[in-house]
Amino acid sequence: MIGAGFGRSGTTSLRKALQILGFAPWFNGDFANRASSMAAYQAHLDEVRRTVPPERLLEYDVKEGWAPLCHFLDRPLPVDHPFPNLNDRTFFRRVMLALRIVEWLVPAMVIAALTWVAAYMLR
Repeated sequence: MIGAGFGRSGTTSLRKALQILGFAPWFNGDFANRASSMAAYQAHLDEVRRTVPPERLLEYDVKEGWAPLCHFLDRPLPVDHPFPNLNDRTFFRRVMLALRIVEWLVPAMVIAALTWVAAYMLR
């Protein structure tokens, strides 16, 4: 259903995917509009801050590493486990490139296989 066009400049498929997954209302129904999406995100953050007691709320940036998280959870800092950072920009770009390649390669391989089968059957 997501298919070709997902995440490209024409966001029709992205919009459909968000609607199917039920995310559209979270973005005021207009995910592609950055200002509208940011306003909806900020409204969500404000709602969380208003409803969650301060002693139960951690506003955390992963760039801060283990320390604030462990302090909030009252746990010791992990000595043997470095903070994971697999979701950085370079990793994400590589994943997106791989998905784009697969998006075009798999259908091309299917067409090639069907063409080969048809040619073999018509001999």
